[in-house]
Amino acid sequence: MIDILFTLVTCSFILGAIDFIIGNKFGLGEKFKEGICATGSLAFNMIGIYLVIPIVSNYIKILPTASTIDASILPTCLFAVDMGGLQLALELASTPEVAILSGILLASMLGATLSFSVPVAIGIIEEGNKETFLIGLIIGIISIPVGVFVGGLVLKIDIITLIRNLLPLFMIVLIFAVLIIKSPNTILGFFRILSKILMIINIIGIIVPK
Repeated sequence: MIDILFTLVTCSFILGAIDFIIGNKFGLGEKFKEGICATGSLAFNMIGIYLVIPIVSNYIKILPTASTIDASILPTCLFAVDMGGLQLALELASTPEVAILSGILLASMLGATLSFSVPVAIGIIEEGNKETFLIGLIIGIISIPVGVFVGGLVLKIDIITLIRNLLPLFMIVLIFAVLIIKSPNTILGFFRILSKILMIINIIGIIVPK
């Protein structure tokens, strides 16, 4: 399946390049150019985060946990699977099944959203479209606990252990759901502040010597 997707993407990329060369006869060349030009904005909003997260991860690993929630849950809510989330889960999780739950499922859903989608999208989306984007983002986040919970059942994690570990996630999402109905400006403001914090972290990651 992955090979098929990569093949389709590669073919689309080649078709766009050919159309650009022959003068944008089919409208694909312009989109090809837009995609290439967007890489600068994407890189600007990603590079610093990539550089900072391994450093932050080293400190998170030595923090004690005083709750019954698995130590891998919180970090993977913040870090994407390919930005330190999986590595942290493998080191912190109490069982291999919980490591997969947090390091792959949770990190690729909520972790990737907070550490990648928010800063990158806020950086490249026009101001007039940001509110619509954030509302869609919140609706997507609300569905994450269901996906992670079903994934946990597939991994055959004990249901009590699963509920205990995902309870904070369910509570956060419940708060989001209530706020998006009752006070959407509050939650939109929260994500704007979050994106600003992530942008600052990104800049620090770029300029601070490693």
